[in-house]
Amino acid sequence: MLAALDRARLERFGRLTAAVAAGALPILILTTASVATADVATADAAGATSAAGCRPGSGPHLAGQRITATEVARYQASGGLECADLARANLSGLNLVQLDLTRANLRHANLSHANLNQATLTGAAMEGANLRSANLIQATMDRVNLTGANLRDAKLGQAELKGASLSKADLRFADLGQATLTRANLASANLTRASLSEAQAQGANFRKANLTDADLTAATLTGAHFKGAKLRGASFTGATGAPADQGGGGPGVSVPTLPGAGPAVAVSEKTLQEYLLGGAAVIFVLMSLGSVRRYFYTRTTGSFFGGPGAGYGGYGGFGGPSNYGGGFGPGYGPGSPWGGNDASGYGGAATPTTPFTPTPATPYGPMPTAFAGRWRGAGRPARLALAILGALVVATALWLIGHTVANAILIPAGNAGLRLCESTCGTRFAGHAPVGLVAGVILLAIGGTLRAIGRIRY
Repeated sequence: MLAALDRARLERFGRLTAAVAAGALPILILTTASVATADVATADAAGATSAAGCRPGSGPHLAGQRITATEVARYQASGGLECADLARANLSGLNLVQLDLTRANLRHANLSHANLNQATLTGAAMEGANLRSANLIQATMDRVNLTGANLRDAKLGQAELKGASLSKADLRFADLGQATLTRANLASANLTRASLSEAQAQGANFRKANLTDADLTAATLTGAHFKGAKLRGASFTGATGAPADQGGGGPGVSVPTLPGAGPAVAVSEKTLQEYLLGGAAVIFVLMSLGSVRRYFYTRTTGSFFGGPGAGYGGYGGFGGPSNYGGGFGPGYGPGSPWGGNDASGYGGAATPTTPFTPTPATPYGPMPTAFAGRWRGAGRPARLALAILGALVVATALWLIGHTVANAILIPAGNAGLRLCESTCGTRFAGHAPVGLVAGVILLAIGGTLRAIGRIRY
């Protein structure tokens, strides 16, 4: 009986244990999976924190070195050059496609003509870097610091530059078509003839930037700032949020309604500049030729005429009886056709027997052994150089004055050319015009002084 009772208890305990085990198994599985997932997430988060928190320059130390293609391939295989110190390194012309340079130190590095297509440069320090003619198409460059960098002729089409600093950067002729420049800082950047067509530049800072002849066709500029920017010749056709005072004929701004604009001038701005330069060049050439002609004339032509004491002696006066005044007077010298000497003629007798004393066989004074004319000496090359330098300064001054006046009285009207100012003439003259005019007058005075010194008699 006891055996049967123990067996019944064992069976109940077994069933209870099995039930507990069956219920605990799913909980155990779920707990294990959660822990594993948490571990993976923690590892990923730690890796991400490590990647995002690394300090620029804390990676491989390659500062100042010439990086070779072999080294680039090795770093690409090992994960890139994240946070590397590449300050002043030379990477020009290298193939850096899709290379990870996140938060790398590339200050003053040479990346000219390098291929950085689809490279990652997020948060990189690239102040003063040389990226001239570099290929940065579709590169990720969010929050990159490119202050003062050289990006002339660079290709940045579809590049990500959100929050990037491009202040004072050289972006002349750069291609930023369809690039993302949201909240980017381009203050005082040089974007002359750059292409920003279809660029996304919401909230971008273009203050004091040079956008002369830039192409911003169909760009999104909502909230962008253009105070003090140079917009001469810039095209805003189809752009959203274009500046109200731009001269490219943007939305809602047609050429006839330019502020303070008067009648059109039948000449384009480019042609006007060519006229001014051509006129200054002609003036310089004419003045220089005049100086050269004067220089060689003095070298080939001496002054045989008109010098005192030159030429033959004068003819002596006739002698006569005492009641005619006696002896001969001095010969006529200076002022004669040949600049005669002051030699005296022959004196007459005190008491002639005839009314007039016969003249001697040689009535002329002493004949010089050679022409007595003086050679003034050749022209001095130093004075010729001063005269030509003065001509250059004068021509520059005239160009500066003409350019200043043209900018003050003419308003650019995009492709339509120029228009005369009307109500804004006084304001335009009160701006930079006085500085240009004063500088032009000072240069004109300096050039005239140099030419006066060059014209001093040799």
